[in-house]
Amino acid sequence: ADEAGQWGPAASRSVSASSEKASQKVGMLQTEFETRTRVFEDDAEFIVEVRNGISSAELDPDFELKNLGLRFENWKTEFKVRLKETRGMLKKHEGASAGNSGHNLVAGGGG
Repeated sequence: ADEAGQWGPAASRSVSASSEKASQKVGMLQTEFETRTRVFEDDAEFIVEVRNGISSAELDPDFELKNLGLRFENWKTEFKVRLKETRGMLKKHEGASAGNSGHNLVAGGGG
């Protein structure tokens, strides 16, 4: 909104850029989630194969499984923070879009 609380072309461009940035961030999170899911699954399967004697490797399966669990928990915590940030960005964008569609967001403006 400009100084008078009105939405003009500059505000519209800002909302559009914000929307694109939010969409890109969601896409990046989705890609990361899918990739990390495959990596954790593959690592877990390999550790189980070593533990069951199906595959041979110089590693302690119990230690590696515990280490994998810790890596997963760390990643999950970091990912939740990024999800929360992205959710905030999307909510902010929704509010800006609502204001841009002709609603007066100035307190007491009466619409």
